[in-house]
Amino acid sequence: MRQNRGVGNRRQAMAKVRREYALLAPYYDRVWRRYVAATIGRTLARVNLVGDERVLDIGCGTGVLLRALAERYPGAELHGLDLTPQMLERAAKRLEGRASLRCGSATELPYDDDLFDVVVSTNVLHSIPPPHEPILRDWLRALRPGGTFVLTDWRRDHFGTRARVAALATLGRRHYHPHTAEDLIDLLTATGARIDSVDLYRAGSWGLQTIVARRARELEP
Repeated sequence: MRQNRGVGNRRQAMAKVRREYALLAPYYDRVWRRYVAATIGRTLARVNLVGDERVLDIGCGTGVLLRALAERYPGAELHGLDLTPQMLERAAKRLEGRASLRCGSATELPYDDDLFDVVVSTNVLHSIPPPHEPILRDWLRALRPGGTFVLTDWRRDHFGTRARVAALATLGRRHYHPHTAEDLIDLLTATGARIDSVDLYRAGSWGLQTIVARRARELEP
């Protein structure tokens, strides 16, 4: 019963996130342009492809990262998943058929095991209610053994991020749960992933981190 209640609470929280981004979608690119450019730039720098890999962007939003990948690696097979149809509509216009887009939740990936060579997620994990270890394990499940996982997200131990999360909470938006880099390293290694690099930086007043890991041959249960 406790597990079912937890799943129900998570789905309620994700429904709130969907509504929030449905309202943000028309002006998201304009308002968050600099922030998105910084996080996408750092993430893109860590996605080094031969050029024909199959790539999944979890929480692809309006398709900024996928568009950059399509331009840099025209032979790659690109896939994007997002919770919000209104964000995906903008992604579809931006990508013009260069990626396969799917509406779905990052908490329950609608993909088979070992399907992708690279899995990327930017600015998504903090909006999912914990625990996050099973979420990360599911994301790694969709990655082939030895494949690359690139995670960009907020830093809980950065003053600017803490201040903004506290301010959002006063507005009733309490569904943000960022981690420190040490937290994320522990969560990823608990699944059997191997950490390749950790990059800590800022985008304006936000503290951010990009972590690159490799999926183990067999994920820890």
